[in-house]
Amino acid sequence: MKFAIVNKPSSSVSELVAKIRTEAKKRGFIEDQNEPEVVFSIGGDGTLLRAVRFGKPIVAFKAGRRSFLADVEPDKVEDCLDRLKNSEYLIEDYSMLNVNGYDFFNDFAIMANNGKTITINISSGEIEVEFEGDGVVISTQQGSTGWSLSALGPYLGRGVDATVITLLNPILAPVRSYVVNNYPIVARVKPIFHTGQARTFVDGNIIGTVDEDTEILINRSNKRAKILRFYNERRKLTWTK
Repeated sequence: MKFAIVNKPSSSVSELVAKIRTEAKKRGFIEDQNEPEVVFSIGGDGTLLRAVRFGKPIVAFKAGRRSFLADVEPDKVEDCLDRLKNSEYLIEDYSMLNVNGYDFFNDFAIMANNGKTITINISSGEIEVEFEGDGVVISTQQGSTGWSLSALGPYLGRGVDATVITLLNPILAPVRSYVVNNYPIVARVKPIFHTGQARTFVDGNIIGTVDEDTEILINRSNKRAKILRFYNERRKLTWTK
């Protein structure tokens, strides 16, 4: 089996990266960063986002402070690789969303520019919301543990096939977050109390700006992410340093 490595860009994980590479090759795995069959993500959830871009099954080794989706502890490297070689794992399948040609695993956001508020209209099925605030985050099920949650959005458990829409610092809005499963989700920045452009982000990376009254469509992506699970353990959300 051919593997690629995506690791946290930190010297703190170099020893673990070397160990995984060595132990994998001992078991007959071949490193191939261009055409892998499986990707070893070594870090936290940010590293896993980079691994998703390969479009291949992921083994998520935990080596970061925020590792809700990464579940293989450093002391289980050898056991995990043995299980991988013997196909002793479950596959967790994750839905992704697409916004104007960009696939995203966690979230898409529209943010006000230059510290000003913006007015955003969002519709999904029979629900339409219009509010003034700092922006909006639209999250997948797995993305609900990230930016959306920090803005007081709900956590969606595994198996909940839905999308979270979380308003960022809304003014006079009776709700901060709600859950939908109708697509497309249509977002539009309104020319009210706002001039210029708003910034747009996919999985934490800025992808550009959007002009007033430009229609943004969020749909289900044809792509799905697959994470290989070797241990049936409870995952823990933590908010400590």
